[in-house]
Amino acid sequence: MKFAQKLTLLLLVMGLSACENRKGEEKPYWVQAAALGDEKVANGLYEEAIADYSRAIELDSTYAIAFCNRGYAKRNSGNYVGAIADYDKAIALDPKMAEAYNNRAIVKGDLKDITGGMEDIAKALAINPKSAEIYINFGTLKRKNGDLEGAIEAFNKAISCDPKCLIAYNNRGSAKRKLNDLKGALADFSKAIELDPSFAVAYNNRSLVKKKLGDLAGAEIDSVKYISLETKVQ
Repeated sequence: MKFAQKLTLLLLVMGLSACENRKGEEKPYWVQAAALGDEKVANGLYEEAIADYSRAIELDSTYAIAFCNRGYAKRNSGNYVGAIADYDKAIALDPKMAEAYNNRAIVKGDLKDITGGMEDIAKALAINPKSAEIYINFGTLKRKNGDLEGAIEAFNKAISCDPKCLIAYNNRGSAKRKLNDLKGALADFSKAIELDPSFAVAYNNRSLVKKKLGDLAGAEIDSVKYISLETKVQ
């Protein structure tokens, strides 16, 4: 049964209001370097992105967003300890950066520090209580801690924040399946697919539920669709 998490990348090319320049001037070099990192991340080139963010930090060691995004790239390249260090620095520079707390919580979860992850989620929600992404990660941590009912409650809140949040439906469906609420799980996976017919994970999860409900033909159709979508991605 596949869950999904949400790390947040602060897209510098979209969020430059705090460092805009007078008309006709170029963006600061550190912003340009970090924006290159964003492009590399979008293409899965995490090591190259880390180099770009590091260059941005060399040019401006107070650039919190670059630390946050470098942490994102490090986590995706498997450097969890390095990611934590970058999120620590981003938070030290900008204690109101909810995304850094949210992302650090995910990495702490990777490292099985569930308590630390929960503390970070609480801080992120105190800053941004209407973030579906943060509630998704809250639910994922609760699930890792064995609290399936609490996970469902967190995913409910994610959906309240964003009724089109397909990851929340998928993850809630997975938690319901674990609790043997197969009809509820089926409805959630179907909703995720309705929101995005190319969301492969939901087909795989729905296939497993249909099989348990005795709908072997439907399970096979979903399984074939899942494999087809995964093959296209590869």
